Amino acid sequence: MAFSCPDLNLAFIHAPKTGGSSITAALRPWLKTPPVQEVDTHGWQPGAHDIGAMHSHWDEVKSHLQSLPVFVFGCCRNPYRLVESLWSYHRQGRTLLDFVRTLRTNPQSIRRNAGNYFRDGKLLTPLQFIGPDAIVLRHEDLEDEFEMFWRAMVPSIEPPELPHANRNESKTPAEWCEESMSIVYDLYQHDIDTMNYDFPGNL
Repeated sequence: MAFSCPDLNLAFIHAPKTGGSSITAALRPWLKTPPVQEVDTHGWQPGAHDIGAMHSHWDEVKSHLQSLPVFVFGCCRNPYRLVESLWSYHRQGRTLLDFVRTLRTNPQSIRRNAGNYFRDGKLLTPLQFIGPDAIVLRHEDLEDEFEMFWRAMVPSIEPPELPHANRNESKTPAEWCEESMSIVYDLYQHDIDTMNYDFPGNL
């Protein structure tokens, strides 16, 4: 999705599982269409999306955003951690390797968060999802990067607290192997190379 904060001259594109729920919660007071429900209430976010759907990517909203006097920003995430998070949400008895193989061969079969990355026959990376002109915040250092971004873009207002607004993610340990690592590298090479990501740990 994308939402706008006209008073701040900002717009945000929410790539799934990259910290967007926390960004949405932090910016709630400035949203063009603030959600009625409280943060963390099931289904609270859709009311905040004044541009596109909850997970509209850049190509779907760029004509609208380019007509607005806003700076567009979004978040990326280490692809190995992103895949762990997507698998945790969608695993349904699958091993991590089975899930990664499905991402490669049949991503359209995975609904909701992972499925939102599948567009026009292609699995998008988070950087491709938020578009080439977006200011990028790293999920790994989101609190610090959000504060620096805010102070640069909105110097007249103190940065809002960045809550952890998505607490229902399972913490099931991921079991990586050479094959799953190789597949993820092939699928997300654009982000890995652009952001200098490495595999975050040891096999």
